[in-house]
Amino acid sequence: MALWVYRAAAGSGKTFTLVREYLRLSLGARDVDGFRHILAITFTNKAAGEMKTRVLQALAEFAGKSESKRFGVMFDQLQAELGMSEAVLRNRSEQVLTAMLHRYQQLSIGTIDSFVARLARQFASELLLDQQFEVVLDTQLLLAQTVERLLERLGKEPVLTDILTRLAFEQIEQDKSWQIRGELKKFAGQLLRDDMREILPQLKASDAAHFAAERQALQQKRKELQDQMGSPAQTMLARLSEAGVADSEFFYGGSGTISVWKKLAAGILMAPGKRQEEVVSKQIWYSKSASVESKNWLQTHASWLTEQCQRIAEAYDQFHKELILVDAILKRQYASATLALLQQELDAWMEEQAAVPLPVLYFRLADVLAESATPYIFERLGNLYRHFLIDEFQDTSVLQWNNLLPLVENGLSGGNDSLLVGDAKQSIYRWRSGDANQFVQLPQRRDGSPGSALITDAYRLEQLNTNFRSYRTVIDFNNRFFRWYANQQAARVQDFYESLEQLGGKAGGLVQVRLLPSPPPESNDIEQRQQEVLKLVAELQQKGVPYGEMAVLVRKNSLGSALAEALLSAGIPVISGESLLLHRQPAIRLFWVCLRWLLYPHDELNQQEGKILVAQLQQQAVVPSESWEQQVHRLYGKALPGKHWKQLPSAELPEQVLHFFGLLEKPDAFVLRLLDVVRDKSSKWHQADELLQWWEEQGSSIALPMPEKGNAVRVMTYHKSKGLEFGVVIIADADKRKDDLSEEAKWIKTTLTNSGVAWVSTKDLENAPPPYPALFAEESEMSRLDYLNTLYVAFTRAVGALYILGSAEKGTKFSFSKLFPQFAMQCQWEGVDFFEWGSLPPFEPANETKVNSLDVHYWSDWRNKLQLQSRFDGSKEIHEALSLGNAAHGILAALPEAAALERVIDQKVRAGEISIAQVDLLLPALRQLLQEEWLQPYFAPGVDVRNEAAILDTDGSMHRPDRLVFLEKEVVVLEFKTGTKRPEHDAQLQAYVELLRGMGHSARGELIYLHLNPTA
Repeated sequence: MALWVYRAAAGSGKTFTLVREYLRLSLGARDVDGFRHILAITFTNKAAGEMKTRVLQALAEFAGKSESKRFGVMFDQLQAELGMSEAVLRNRSEQVLTAMLHRYQQLSIGTIDSFVARLARQFASELLLDQQFEVVLDTQLLLAQTVERLLERLGKEPVLTDILTRLAFEQIEQDKSWQIRGELKKFAGQLLRDDMREILPQLKASDAAHFAAERQALQQKRKELQDQMGSPAQTMLARLSEAGVADSEFFYGGSGTISVWKKLAAGILMAPGKRQEEVVSKQIWYSKSASVESKNWLQTHASWLTEQCQRIAEAYDQFHKELILVDAILKRQYASATLALLQQELDAWMEEQAAVPLPVLYFRLADVLAESATPYIFERLGNLYRHFLIDEFQDTSVLQWNNLLPLVENGLSGGNDSLLVGDAKQSIYRWRSGDANQFVQLPQRRDGSPGSALITDAYRLEQLNTNFRSYRTVIDFNNRFFRWYANQQAARVQDFYESLEQLGGKAGGLVQVRLLPSPPPESNDIEQRQQEVLKLVAELQQKGVPYGEMAVLVRKNSLGSALAEALLSAGIPVISGESLLLHRQPAIRLFWVCLRWLLYPHDELNQQEGKILVAQLQQQAVVPSESWEQQVHRLYGKALPGKHWKQLPSAELPEQVLHFFGLLEKPDAFVLRLLDVVRDKSSKWHQADELLQWWEEQGSSIALPMPEKGNAVRVMTYHKSKGLEFGVVIIADADKRKDDLSEEAKWIKTTLTNSGVAWVSTKDLENAPPPYPALFAEESEMSRLDYLNTLYVAFTRAVGALYILGSAEKGTKFSFSKLFPQFAMQCQWEGVDFFEWGSLPPFEPANETKVNSLDVHYWSDWRNKLQLQSRFDGSKEIHEALSLGNAAHGILAALPEAAALERVIDQKVRAGEISIAQVDLLLPALRQLLQEEWLQPYFAPGVDVRNEAAILDTDGSMHRPDRLVFLEKEVVVLEFKTGTKRPEHDAQLQAYVELLRGMGHSARGELIYLHLNPTA
């Protein structure tokens, strides 16, 4: 029994280690299907797909079914670890590979989100969820809908309207737009963060009226604090006024310390400051121009003045911090109230739709698992998983780990190994609740307290410090720079960079640092970066580096977009997320213009955009005097068929519109992607206006999948580059431009609010009373660590050469450009704004690979070709019976469980597959059928079912049984038939059973005849 924890530095073979461990457990298991008891969790679907592919490829190579020699080292290691001879290991590999291919659905390699969604199904009732609840993955769209629901109440509910109106004024005061829709979407995102789990109960208990009362109490508290802080200053000013001492007669006059007292007396936060200290220490109370009477009075009352100054300072020290906190709460109190309202709308939506977003599943599941004993959990899961392999553990949230921990501990208690792999230095997803502290603290808990005895005893730490990716110069530079940089930070940061140094690497490699001067007045920073990147790419191309070996990494998409456009304008091929966005393509934009025109025919701005797009596609000039419809008629020789388009379902519109403009004649990846997206979304958004609203809210993020290969320069953000490698990496902007936390906010616990919590700007906590400054310090520290980690991820993507562009003058004191000269000086490297080490390694010329693609995209209007023909001549009764039987067959084939019967029938009705009249006949008949005792286990909640699953036979033929039910020890095939019994029905069922038995399953079948009377 061991919990293997691998700290895997960049390029050290993390995926190799995961695959090897997965194969060790699979090949060393007692049964050939032992892989069913292994759960491998990755961070992304792409990583899961890659791991599955490597597992199968390695087994194929071990079994001699592949000529590849890629996994030879792994084979030797497994042979030694498992103590098997070569022949035995190869034979075992073939058996396991066969079992995996036959039971591929039981190969549990996927994301933690997919596993939690499956786990939640087992606890639906405990989670207070409908048995057929839907898991919502598109949280951005969900939050947008939540915001719209809230805005629909605007103007109808006075208190709510007041809160949102005041929120708009708050936005204006903070120099933001008064349009609150965008800000509300940002607020709504807070609801799905892990740290909201403790806050949500308090928010749910609050309503608009509650927050109005709370604000009044806070304002009263603020007034009391202002009075207490300013009272000594008011006493001082009143006494001076009674004595006839004018402001100008006091030391430094009206602009001196007396001006500070006036602000304090008015309740304005201002420290007494050095001038008051100077007046008291030097006992100089009056100016040279003061009258004799004032001088005498001030000298006579010097002792009282000194005491009063002390009281002013003490009152400020005593009350100003709490006043800062009250102001911080008030500043975001309307935002807090809005969050509570959004949470109520989200809860209402979930209840209405029987749906739940994935983060909420984590919240609810954590509560259930915390209250349940581990044996109970595994009883519900069927005691399936014994080994757990968790990838990218540094990006796992505390909530995710807490949900997995009972399962891992249960596996360890049974003597089964598990494995965690991660690298704290590559933790860059803290904004998505990732928490590398729990990885650094292992085997202790995140807060440093002792972990469970089971985890502590099983803990085995391994360091993977050999870099198999980069050349030696690149490795040495990163070793030295990040060790020096980490040592400038707090102890917590240094813990993350423990055992930083890497070994290995081929001799050679190049690192170059350029600190750019401020751009000239006629230029700007982005233009300067474009010029530098273009220059570098041209230099590299001349030195024989293919475009496909180059990657340009940026901190923000805005710079990436500008760089991609500059490269494309220079004739350089580029692959970037921005260049692959659908909304940037004229053909795609034209379709949405047409859809808006159908819905809003009087929108002049929309039609002007249509004119520009049509002229651009036709390479013609825009004629200002023409309307859009006139322009289209002139250029295409036909009128816009608006009336016809309005009658079409939303799924058909794109092909009809694009065909009209001649945009389907040639294959276009962007057009095909649009067709796929609209077909997918139109199943949910049946109406054109719903589809358009979805596009306007989410369309800007829809893109083509980024190609894995191609001789083109890659442009991407640091975050997107994680896990990738490139021959040459150009860091286009290494600097962090903002060092403050003014835009960040966090939840705090406080007695100043009725709810016990408040949402405040992190920056405002710096001067608040204890313990809040410690929270500010921690957040500042973690913010700097985030920046350092993103640099580490970016710098370690390079294989042969690393080019870093900084700024000689800009950046914060913690940015790369501010610190690098100090590092270079310590290393005794000569240079001011240009540094270079090593030499560019040789690169192989780019392989020109032929890409298979469609030469023609065929399309025609099906309405011009469709002919309806009766299958046979018969009576009306026969036709009705056949239709009814087909409808019943379709319902049963789509039915996940008996309780979902009415929901499935409703879906069929709305889809137009069955009529209302048929429902009256089908519903009672199917209810009666499903109540049959012998059928109930096959339609029970939670049973593993495959409806109309495709099975590929050895001869290449495809079979689709109506329903496969996977029970604990066997698979049952259910076939639904109508009409009279026939021998071919038995033969078909038996063929399915034999097919499953050939795949290694214990199988049997059942024929279910549907007896329906359409005239009953």
